[in-house]
Amino acid sequence: MAPRSIEDKVRIDKHLRELFDIKLRRLPASLFVGGRKPTFQDVVNETEGCKFLSGIPKEYDLGWYFQSFNDLARLNFTVRKGGDAHQRNLSRAMFYLELDPKYSFNPRLDHARLNMLCMLIVYTLPKPDLVCNYGLTAPFRLRYGYAWDEGVKRSSHEQGVIARDSFILYWDSSPYGLITWTNAQKNAMKRAVEKLRDVIPPLPFAIEEFWAEADLQPDNVREKNATLWALRWLIHKDTEYQRARAEAESTIQNSEWYGQEMLDQMANMGSDNELKYLDDPYIFQNCDLLNALRVPVDEGTKPLPSQQHEPWMDPSTAISMVKGEIVDINGLIEELGSLGVSTDAMDTT
Repeated sequence: MAPRSIEDKVRIDKHLRELFDIKLRRLPASLFVGGRKPTFQDVVNETEGCKFLSGIPKEYDLGWYFQSFNDLARLNFTVRKGGDAHQRNLSRAMFYLELDPKYSFNPRLDHARLNMLCMLIVYTLPKPDLVCNYGLTAPFRLRYGYAWDEGVKRSSHEQGVIARDSFILYWDSSPYGLITWTNAQKNAMKRAVEKLRDVIPPLPFAIEEFWAEADLQPDNVREKNATLWALRWLIHKDTEYQRARAEAESTIQNSEWYGQEMLDQMANMGSDNELKYLDDPYIFQNCDLLNALRVPVDEGTKPLPSQQHEPWMDPSTAISMVKGEIVDINGLIEELGSLGVSTDAMDTT
């Protein structure tokens, strides 16, 4: 095979980087082992930084994602019920890769966190049928709870994957979906959660040690308090994640380092050093990631029309519930207190 000319190298490199930017944009940094997205050079060298966390099934690696980008785009990066085995596999992948922010098991994402919070509150209500069909939605809520728990822990063991797959399979055949809120509704939910934060009693141990400490408690203590503790942890995390998101956005907008890094990358594009990988005439046979990356993006892809799923609870009802408009908030606190934890001391941190 004849060596590539410098013009060919520049053209190929530019095209690959464009594909890299388009495809990687959809993936959250939190999926990767290093907690950051890989660089183009990471892909060229197939470094550890290209690997997903161990809790994600191995079949959905970065190469699979690059290769499947057009199929995912056809679904508009939104999970869908039904369809053939291939479509079901794509929807399963989107749950794990967090490509649909409204359907995941990651508490960093608003919809996952707020759905779980609502499920926990429902569990404490004396008359839960006031807010949802308690009996019919029970299997849906139970399976999501198990799946969410494994998602929080990023479980890589077989049982962790089974729990998440169990929910995905049940969701696919169930008439129900997760609660989804408009931006305005989501903001209303967050305001209600912030007020709830001030009246939920504190944990008996450091909130950062929640998962480890909860597992160490005697069975009878854990069974009494698990719901309350999880509520407290969720509300704390809601505030924490919102603060972290605001700080990250501020850093990106204001950091001189960030701007300089981008300028340096642009300045290096097309340099001999940056193009050296294309000296290998068999680079695409030798580098699976680059070979998957070079699959063209189909600009003519027409996404399928969106599906409408009946939520297990109406989003407006969820807001009213968290506000205490359906069940008096003092009554909710009493119910929580009856689970075994004193409500006398309030944690304001």
